[in-house]
Amino acid sequence: MIVRSLVLWVMGLRYGITLLRLGIANAGVLHRYQNDMRLGKRYRILADVWLEVNRYAKLFNAFPTLAPSQDAQEQKELAKILREAKYICTHHKLEADPLTAISAIKIQAAIIQITFLRLFRLRLTPVECERLGKYGSVNLATKDFLEYCGYGDRAPINLPLSLQLPLFVAWAELRHEKITTHRNVLLIYANIASLEKEGGRVTPSSGGSAPLPISVIGAGGASSRP
Repeated sequence: MIVRSLVLWVMGLRYGITLLRLGIANAGVLHRYQNDMRLGKRYRILADVWLEVNRYAKLFNAFPTLAPSQDAQEQKELAKILREAKYICTHHKLEADPLTAISAIKIQAAIIQITFLRLFRLRLTPVECERLGKYGSVNLATKDFLEYCGYGDRAPINLPLSLQLPLFVAWAELRHEKITTHRNVLLIYANIASLEKEGGRVTPSSGGSAPLPISVIGAGGASSRP
């Protein structure tokens, strides 16, 4: 402890001497400037040196930082919200996700806007509300947002939620498009399978040749046989 105090005292003395030298040098500059401009002011070395030393000393003032306890408390609250949102999403199956009806999107956007303001103190823009309003559930939107910010299996990202919100909105938009595209592809395949099942296959009465295919959709949309 004594050695540490001695080292700190020596370092403080060293930097103090350095500041004093800088103050004297700057005071000399001010003195020459006064003489060149013929201001007629009396040269006061001590006042000028003290002014410069005082300014330099302010560079070493400590800046206020956010208390770690506040960060830890906020992370605990967000982790609790995420657990509740996951539980609701697990035990309640969504009827539609993402939403496509304009009226449903508007209602959902209003709900998400209020929820994000109360839970995260984030004010969503109309565009952000519209994009997040396509979520089938506000709990799903909350879960995805917190997981995107790192409150899931991995460590939280050391960024404010307000900075991550625009990135999440863009990610959510891509999510909606991906799910919609996948759903449309499955629907197309289901329609093709249904048409093939309704049209059937013609099997020869004898021989082991392969079944003859039937053209399902003709030029006018009706079934036609070759």
